[in-house]
Amino acid sequence: MPDPTRPLPQPRRRTLGMLRSLRLRAVLVVLLTALWPVFVLQVWQAQADQVDVGRTLLLVLPVALVLAWWLGWRMVRPVEKLRDQVLAKLDHGLVAGDLDLGRGDEFGELADAFNELLARLDERGRANERFAAEIAHEMKNPLAALRATGDSLSAGAQDAARAARLARVIHDSSRRLDQLVTEVLELAHAEATMVDEPREPFDLAQLVNGLLDSHAQDERWAGCRFDYAGPVAAPVVAVPQRIETALRNLLANAASFAGPAGTVRVRVEWGERVVVAVEDDGPGIADEHLPKLFDRFFTTRTGRGTGLGLTMVRAIAEAHGGQVEAQNIVPHGARFSLTLTPMHG
Repeated sequence: MPDPTRPLPQPRRRTLGMLRSLRLRAVLVVLLTALWPVFVLQVWQAQADQVDVGRTLLLVLPVALVLAWWLGWRMVRPVEKLRDQVLAKLDHGLVAGDLDLGRGDEFGELADAFNELLARLDERGRANERFAAEIAHEMKNPLAALRATGDSLSAGAQDAARAARLARVIHDSSRRLDQLVTEVLELAHAEATMVDEPREPFDLAQLVNGLLDSHAQDERWAGCRFDYAGPVAAPVVAVPQRIETALRNLLANAASFAGPAGTVRVRVEWGERVVVAVEDDGPGIADEHLPKLFDRFFTTRTGRGTGLGLTMVRAIAEAHGGQVEAQNIVPHGARFSLTLTPMHG
């Protein structure tokens, strides 16, 4: 909502004086354009035939002045109308894209462009509202668990077994809240700054192989095999830490579904576009879940994860002019394809 104490912006024309007015400048330009050839012609004729230049100008000037003022009004009026409609929206806190000049010319196209901008802003605002509601919903369960545990502890002494259970609830709920807040902040920061982050050259193949080695040594994925297929070197230009975050999330997701005896394969295609495909031989993805995989807080693993990892991957891909897609593999397994373009170093 707009701040009622904040004054609305005033048109520059009112504060900078009439000499800076677009209408006045348009009138002067039209007058000079209309009168200059007449003046030159009359001066030349005056030298030849002694024609009364002043009398001729008195006849031409009123017509030129009216024409110039009318053209200036036609040029400036749509801009003023557009300004008034925008200021009215600021006054009432509206962002709907319904600016209308009733014209099909360039000014009408300008209004359409503003409408598109307002529609995008409205969409982003609604998305932020949904995000805030989703965060509150996700925080509700661990907070409720902490409150219930606190009530139990305040009720009186607890035996050792019950105290241990309550301690575990406190630990799990606080860990869940910490993980949720951390990932929400990371996602919000990434979405706000990634487009402007400096790109730099690095070797994507080296990064992938390093991540595969670290995952192979991680106790969480003990027994899971990690394979690589692709070029020995794949020089690219991107934000290395963001690409690493995306690949870590995809590898962790694939390893969790492949299981301790499964296999995670990473295939890199390096050409006009760079594609990193992460595959697992797990159970695959249910058809009804495919459209929602990259939505915020969507997860099929109750009690594990926040459902923001794949959302982060999508944000990173889009910030690099690419995309991420998921599909099932026959006979079983899933493939996540991260496409980044342009990326060549």
